[in-house]
Amino acid sequence: MKLASYQSTEGNSEDTEPSLRAVLDLLPGHVEARVNLAQMLRQRGERDGARAQLKTLLDGETDEPRAYLGLAFCDLDEGKMQEAVVLLQRAAGRAGRDSGLRAAVASTLIQIGRVDEARKALEGAARSFPDDPMILNEVAWSLVDPVGSKAIHDAARALPLARRAVEITRRKDLAILDTLAVALFAHGELEEAVKVQTEIVSKLKEGGHSSGGIPLSEAEAALVRYREALDGAGR
Repeated sequence: MKLASYQSTEGNSEDTEPSLRAVLDLLPGHVEARVNLAQMLRQRGERDGARAQLKTLLDGETDEPRAYLGLAFCDLDEGKMQEAVVLLQRAAGRAGRDSGLRAAVASTLIQIGRVDEARKALEGAARSFPDDPMILNEVAWSLVDPVGSKAIHDAARALPLARRAVEITRRKDLAILDTLAVALFAHGELEEAVKVQTEIVSKLKEGGHSSGGIPLSEAEAALVRYREALDGAGR
């Protein structure tokens, strides 16, 4: 099974490998260089070499989560599904505030049909950081993202996370409010979704045409959709 990797290595591998090895000769604990070298070896089919590089990140005091992800990719390349899932779970459990790594783990689990594990990987972050609005919002959004994987969608689980993130940020972060509106809409709470989206549009008009990365035109279009859905529901 061919999967994309969390890390990317640019340029010709013949040019890049010597430079990575030179860095590691000087700085054996350089995590980025080690992970990138392992990815390069894996992409060439040298999985034993890739594993050897990644395991050095697990032998010392560090327990580098990206090493677990890389090892999981090697196992998946060889069809070792269950072994890979265990490694992916370890990577997720050690991801901390690394949203990119967590997203890579969840995406990989979804690709191999392990949706429940993907959801658990995301929700584990919310349990570990219950007062971090960015992580709560990240997890909630993953569970309702309209253009994301629908296999993982679960508005009922997303909604309390989105509400908590809004509460912590005191309704000042429009991107977090947007997640709440989307979660409400996905959960069928149309009237409240309209109220929250109206609040977003109002704040965008007060502060300019784009705030929190949300263009006013997109916010207004979402408000129209929510109102139409509410009207269609006969409320």
